[in-house]
Parts: sequence; C-alpha cells; structure tokens
Amino acid sequence: MKRDGKTFDHQTLEAIRLMAIERVREGEHLADVIASYGFNRTTIYSSSPSIAQR
Repeated sequence: MKRDGKTFDHQTLEAIRLMAIERVREGEHLADVIASYGFNRTTIYSSSPSIAQR
C-alpha cells in the first residue's frame, strides 16, 4: 500500500512540517529531508515560504 500525506491528520502533518523546517534550518539539504519523510519536495515550500528561498 502506498502511503502519502493524505492519510495523516492535520496535527501529524503539521508536526512533520515543523520538524522538516527545523532540519533544513540546521543545514540539511531540503531534498534529503523531504525524501526521508517520503513526501514531495514541494510540500515544504507551501509550508514555509522562507525555506523556499534557500
């Protein structure tokens, strides 16, 4: 079964987004962070415009 973000509740998705944003701010590459969660890289861009500028 393929899993995507549509199966998670809003609170869980928000927690994942915040963790991903923090990891990017600490210096990890955006593509690596998002891939580790199994999401498309555009997911974080819509969550935090300031990350998109990196």
